[in-house]
This record gives sequence, structure tokens and C-alpha cells, in this order.
Amino acid sequence: MTGPSHLLAPVIKAHQFLVFTVPSNLQRAVAHGLKNEANFYRQLGEQLSKKRALLEQPLRELGFNVLPGEGAYFLVADSR
Repeated sequence: MTGPSHLLAPVIKAHQFLVFTVPSNLQRAVAHGLKNEANFYRQLGEQLSKKRALLEQPLRELGFNVLPGEGAYFLVADSR
């Protein structure tokens, strides 16, 4: 985010606590998923990679500069 510091200060403070703490119920949910839904997670990387590749070329055709995204499930597209 960008903006005036007086508006960003509370956002930064909230973000700090949202990113670095994980609710215990979420920890249990992840443990359950890894234990009981392993096949879903094994296929997830390949599925997300295919979706990323599907989006990359149309963005380039629209004039976006798309940064390399290997190893990530998202793209970074520069609109300038």
C-alpha cells in the first residue's frame, strides 16, 4: 500500500499482528489438511502453476510487463 503516513500507520500496525500470528484453530486445520488431505496439497502446486501460466500471456498481450514467477503461485504485473 501507499499513502499518507498518518493513514498507513494503523494499517501497518494491524498488518504486523495479522501476519506474524496464526490462530490456534487455523494451526489445527492445517495439521488436519496435511494429515488427511495430502493428495490435494501434492496437486496444488501444479494446478496453481498452470493457472499462473494461463494468465501470463494475456497480461503480456495487454501490455503488462510480467515479472518471472517461477516458484510462486502469483504473478507480478507492472502496468507502466
